[in-house]
Amino acid sequence: PGELGRRVAEIVQRAQRPSLAHVLLASLGANEVVTTNYDRLYETAVSTVDGRELAVIPWDSGGSERPWLLKIHGDVAEPDRIVLTRQHFVQFDARTRPAGAILQALLMTHSLRCVAQALK
Repeated sequence: PGELGRRVAEIVQRAQRPSLAHVLLASLGANEVVTTNYDRLYETAVSTVDGRELAVIPWDSGGSERPWLLKIHGDVAEPDRIVLTRQHFVQFDARTRPAGAILQALLMTHSLRCVAQALK
């Protein structure tokens, strides 16, 4: 993403406080979560609600006793690697191939709850 990724990360990082939606989702206590968001607001909400620290995949390794968050489009901490176009997605998928396998396994073995929040 280069310059565009850095500009997007700069804008996204302006949000410092989780919304009510983040806190409500965090209060569900899910151990396995998947997001397309680049921000760190869900991680902050989980830490605030119950003090848990999430493993963020694909950068951290998840474990059976540690809850985890799979970020399938990247993270603001790595703006040169966030997904903004199809080409970026293909590159991200190639670099983090096991993450895609985790998502596929979850889709085949778990109930899926989708949450969307409209931007103002």
